[in-house]
Amino acid sequence: MFELDNEINENLYETKFHGTLDFPFSIYKNQFSENNLKFINFHWHPEIEIVYVQSGTINYNVGEQKYILNEGDAMLVMPNQLHGANYVSDATWYALLINPRLIFQNQDSIIYEKYFKNFNFNNILLNQNEIKITQSIINSYYEEIFDYELEIISNLYQLWLSVVKRPIEDKNTSKISSYRLKRIIDYINQNFSKKIKIDDLSKEVNLCRSEICKLFRESLNTTFTEYLIKFRLEKSLDLLLSNKTNITEICDLVGFNSSSYFTEVFKKYFGQTPLTYKKIYLKKDDED
Repeated sequence: MFELDNEINENLYETKFHGTLDFPFSIYKNQFSENNLKFINFHWHPEIEIVYVQSGTINYNVGEQKYILNEGDAMLVMPNQLHGANYVSDATWYALLINPRLIFQNQDSIIYEKYFKNFNFNNILLNQNEIKITQSIINSYYEEIFDYELEIISNLYQLWLSVVKRPIEDKNTSKISSYRLKRIIDYINQNFSKKIKIDDLSKEVNLCRSEICKLFRESLNTTFTEYLIKFRLEKSLDLLLSNKTNITEICDLVGFNSSSYFTEVFKKYFGQTPLTYKKIYLKKDDED
């Protein structure tokens, strides 16, 4: 089931805790067929993330680098990297969220010093052996056999060993800068309730209009306007389902200039009006 509640704060930090205190590890199964907006907003978190595509194709972004991940592909993203995803074709994929201390225990450990601290890559595509290990981790997690935690940790060590033994040049090429993109997404995140013009954004981030348009087109596979609409719609969902705000208030809070325009674009993406969507969603919640 696709997660609606990314719990992302004003700095794009994902505040949701993954797993439990005694086993900080979790896996999420995502399906674009259940995500009407067909994108996952940019965010970052202190966990390592492994993405494994079970079927279909996704456009996965780490910073300004775009990766097309097809069925059977997987990649590893280091902590604190700005990343997100959007639709290429209908897809099902798993996101494995791993607290680094499951691998290196603590920052005084030899594992941290030798095999984690000074690694100079932010993300890396996994090879076939590493993908098989990832599949084993997913199977162990969902089967929940008696010793599944040990199975997962054992497989994580095998995966990490494989990655760290890669030739240096394989990892050097993976380092990417996300500074420009982070400034742009930060600005949108902090000002989406106001009227945002691309020329204002251009002045704020010190990039010309054409560079911003190119960045959205080539890195994110979308336009600035389309991204902003989806961002506002995503923000509107929590408000819509909270039962505390009406349509007019929601429009004002997320930056749509009229309730009729909000209803029009909402219907375009969700196939129904905001009020119909709310009734169906809340009814489904009651039944569950």
